[in-house]
Amino acid sequence: MKATISAADLYIETAGTDFALATTGNAALTISDSNGAILASSSFPWVRSGTKLTFQNPAAIQSWLNQYPSAAGIGAKLSYGSIPADGNDHFMSTVVVYQGVQQASTSATFSAECMTPYRTREICQR
Repeated sequence: MKATISAADLYIETAGTDFALATTGNAALTISDSNGAILASSSFPWVRSGTKLTFQNPAAIQSWLNQYPSAAGIGAKLSYGSIPADGNDHFMSTVVVYQGVQQASTSATFSAECMTPYRTREICQR
């Protein structure tokens, strides 16, 4: 049996992110059934081209997905490099795109300042 999702048609758009992402990283993918129960989890490498993150080997992901025809959902956690510790707040925006259509999006602001144990602010060390 084959999965109904095509890994080759899936990418993450990061336009709007205001710092340079790593050129490569990993995405931990988790698939679940229609009740939300986790069926499997695995990590796959991605590569950045401009603002787009694509999987280095979509065929390997497709082979993995095809083992779970009852999968009804997929989740991802990305490793994307380091946020600059330059004294400025930074913003990251991601949009999951499948077959040219936005499926999900998220954004986050990373504060330049952290609280020390002495309740003073300083540049975050990442």
